[in-house]
This record gives sequence, C-alpha cells and structure tokens, in this order.
Amino acid sequence: MIEKALIMGMIGHGYGSEWHLLRWLGRHRNELNHKIMAQMSYTNVDIEWLDFLHHSKPQARQRDLEYTGISFLQPSQSLKDKWEAFWPASGNQQNWDAIGYIQNDNDTEWLLIEAKAHIGEIKSSCGAKSPHSLGKINTSFLEVKTKLGIHVSQTTPNWLSPYYQYANRLAILHFLRQNGVKAHLVFIYFCGDTNPSGICPISQTEWLNHALQEQDQHLQLNQQHCYSSFIHKVFLQV
Repeated sequence: MIEKALIMGMIGHGYGSEWHLLRWLGRHRNELNHKIMAQMSYTNVDIEWLDFLHHSKPQARQRDLEYTGISFLQPSQSLKDKWEAFWPASGNQQNWDAIGYIQNDNDTEWLLIEAKAHIGEIKSSCGAKSPHSLGKINTSFLEVKTKLGIHVSQTTPNWLSPYYQYANRLAILHFLRQNGVKAHLVFIYFCGDTNPSGICPISQTEWLNHALQEQDQHLQLNQQHCYSSFIHKVFLQV
C-alpha cells in the first residue's frame, strides 16, 4: 500500500530536470536505458519502469504523484517497522523522480532515479523541526557516516545543509542494502539546460569538476567507498 506521496513540482515548459526526464522516458526510453545500463556495466538487461501514481483528487492541479521513501517496494510490516525506526514517518520523505528495476540472476535490483538540470537543484536543507525527527535523522546519518568510514568529530560536516538531499539518499541506500534490498541510486545530470533562474552546467566536466566535486568534499565522501559501486552518474545532453 502506498502510504505517502508528494505532489510533483510544476513542470517548466521546455526546461528543467522534470521536463527533460519525462521527454527521455517518453521519447528516448531505449537510449536512456542503454546509457544507464552502460554506466552500471550491465549488458542484455532491460529496465522496467514503474508508472507514476495518480492523485486521489482529480481536481488537483498536478495529477501525478511520485513514490516516496520505500513505498515503491510495497514493504512488509517488518521492513516498514525498521524504516520507521530509521527515518521519521512525519514530514516529507525522500521523493523519487522515477523508479525502475531490473531482473538480474532472478534478483530484483531497484533503480532510484534523481534528475538534476541546474546547480541549485543539488542544494537543499533539512526541513524537520521537531527535536524527535531531527534526532532520528542525525542518528541515522551518524550510522551512515560510520559505515562510510567518515571520522566523526566536532568538525564532522553538517549533512543537514546544504547537501541534505544527497545525504538522505545515501541514508536510504544504506538502509535498503543493510536490509537485503538490492538498490542503486542513479543520478541523471542534464547538460545545457536553459532554466532562466538557475546556473546550468553545459558539460559533464563542468558538473564533475565544480558542483559535484564541491558536494563530495563537503560531505567528506571518498571517490571509492563501500556504496560507490551502487551509485551511478549519467550525463545527458538536453
């Protein structure tokens, strides 16, 4: 049962990560699948994509809903209980731009998609207000940092800002992998977007050598860590 879903943001006309992702999923799906599978070093494997959810109120301005948290799994009660112990049930959970999966050696591997088209999209701050929620998030972040080999001290970077979204995606990847769910994070970075209100990298090099390098440095992420083989970057020209 899908318990929570966020309304998608309003789509820019001809620009923005949501516009471009829908275009690639709708008109260039085979090429998109090939690029993702090539990045994952898989061959002869097809991606199956989950349909988006319908808003329960037909009069809603935005009628499509994204999957959030672990709802795409239709999780067992046991996994739901573990998830609720790991991450706050109230407020906004991780919402996914798309969800795909592959069948590999009779195992299901989930592809959790995040799409970005300008630098501002990779920056965010935690919106949790209650001490209980913040405490749960920070406890889970501490668990993830320890798993990644990040030395925890007074100078440990703040994962609540300005790269909170990436940090909480790392957290959910950690949770899923620790609980036997074969999940991958797939970050799609569009190059050459024309968003009038954002700084839009025009190339893979510009994404890697500036915005993403700054992100990893802030979070103190090594290029190779225990989850790096499950995190994939795909760069697409608009």
